[in-house]
Amino acid sequence: MPTYFQVSKYNPAYCVVTPVFGIHQYEGVTSVKVKRIQQCLEERSGSACTRSGEKVCQDMKGASINEAARIWNRSLYSSKTDYVNASQFSTSETAYPGVVKTGALSYPDGSKYYGDWNSKGEKHGMGKLKLPDATRYHGTFLNNLCSGLGVMSFSDGAKYEGELMQGWFHGHGVFWRADGTKYEGEFRGGRIWGLGMVTFADGTHGFPRHEGYFQDCRLLKRKPCLEVVQRAQKVALMARVQEQYDASNGE
Repeated sequence: MPTYFQVSKYNPAYCVVTPVFGIHQYEGVTSVKVKRIQQCLEERSGSACTRSGEKVCQDMKGASINEAARIWNRSLYSSKTDYVNASQFSTSETAYPGVVKTGALSYPDGSKYYGDWNSKGEKHGMGKLKLPDATRYHGTFLNNLCSGLGVMSFSDGAKYEGELMQGWFHGHGVFWRADGTKYEGEFRGGRIWGLGMVTFADGTHGFPRHEGYFQDCRLLKRKPCLEVVQRAQKVALMARVQEQYDASNGE
């Protein structure tokens, strides 16, 4: 029976991964759809996990990695002429091909973006995006979507550092939950999928060790994967250094 990425390393009870993305009502995403996602996850998560009578996992509220990533993607699609309406822009000299402007823009829903744009008015190159709930992304964009290396910080304290593709966690990276538990390894299409390792807040990996092949957040096969974990750590470090470099240069 597969082991899930759970809060308690001693309790094999089924638990959905802590929400990576918060739920927001962006353009094209109705409140009805949001409620359905919440209801679905409440049914999947069931009651809270307990160990020795101590409550260690609250009922999940929000979206799973893959469902919320779709909402996140939709939130990134904006007008093709966004940059035309921005008040502060300058000609950009950048290493990213296709970038023609750099500037800031505030959206009606409270979202704010500062960074590079291409000739189509799409976020393209290096940029920073802040959403209404204080979720932040700092990294590279490609044709309006988070792609490449980036750091995503969520309002509940969770964080992702690593590779993204078309708005999804995709490639190698490290994801920290708000409680300090982290997953280092491979992601696919916004899901924990591939080789990786779970480390709990106390620095242990559980017993038996939570390391091996994961599929949709479930540990299907235990096996050593040191090289993959080290690569994920390296990619996460590169994303973090990129963020710090831009911050130190006032970007």
